[in-house]
Amino acid sequence: MSPAIAAMAVSIIGISCIMGKILLGNAGDRFGINRIIAISIGVEAIALVSLIWVKSVPELFAFADIFGCSFGGWVPQFPALTERFSGPKSIGTIIGIIMMGAMIGASSGPTLAGYIFDVSSHYRWSFLVAAMAAAILVMLIFFIKINPPAQHQQENGD
Repeated sequence: MSPAIAAMAVSIIGISCIMGKILLGNAGDRFGINRIIAISIGVEAIALVSLIWVKSVPELFAFADIFGCSFGGWVPQFPALTERFSGPKSIGTIIGIIMMGAMIGASSGPTLAGYIFDVSSHYRWSFLVAAMAAAILVMLIFFIKINPPAQHQQENGD
């Protein structure tokens, strides 16, 4: 596929990510933060595995749309999850530490994918490693116990 097609796919991911944030932004309050995160990341993992078999431009664009929307779906849930897990005090520091970890992963992921490509001559293993990491996160998300907002208000004297 051409660089122009790849650029279009990245653009679709970005637009779909925005749509996922808008559409699923308040879904965590209605259906449960853990559930929305797990569903979004689970769909992301499935999309990454399906990328192995993408052969046509329409398939690539469908992947980009699904992946972008699912990525956008879990991103707005993390500040709410953090607040409910730890309370409102120090939330800026906690989210800053979480984002630092995310940036380390975001910067090391492409390097690891490039190394895997150099060793194997394809990206299949990179997609599978990313999908496995997402699947592990889906399982771990259910171990996070969150407190209802009212409980934090009582604990903090607010």
